[in-house]
Amino acid sequence: VRGPGREGSTDLYCIAWLTPEVSGAVPVAQESEIAACQWIDFEDLLAQPVYSGGIMRQALESALCVAQGSAEGFQSETLAMTFRPGSAILNHPPASPV
Repeated sequence: VRGPGREGSTDLYCIAWLTPEVSGAVPVAQESEIAACQWIDFEDLLAQPVYSGGIMRQALESALCVAQGSAEGFQSETLAMTFRPGSAILNHPPASPV
C-alpha cells in the first residue's frame, strides 16, 4: 500500500490497551524497532499535546471504551490531524467523552 506517509509508504497507527500480568512489571522495548516504552496513566497520555483533539484523541477515547467494555459497533469519521495539516479517516467504536 502506498500513501501519504514517509518515503511513499502508509503509516499505520495502532493503540493497544495493555495491563501487566504481574504488578510492577516493566515493559521492554525491542531495540531494533522501538526507542523506548513505559506504562503511562491514561490521563497523563491525554494531557500530551498530540492528543489535545482530533483523530489522535478520538482513537484513545475509543480504546478506553473498548477496554472498559462499553463500546458497541463501529463508526467512521474524518478527523483533523492535530500534529500536522490534513485529516484522516478513523474507524472506531463510538466513544464517550473522557
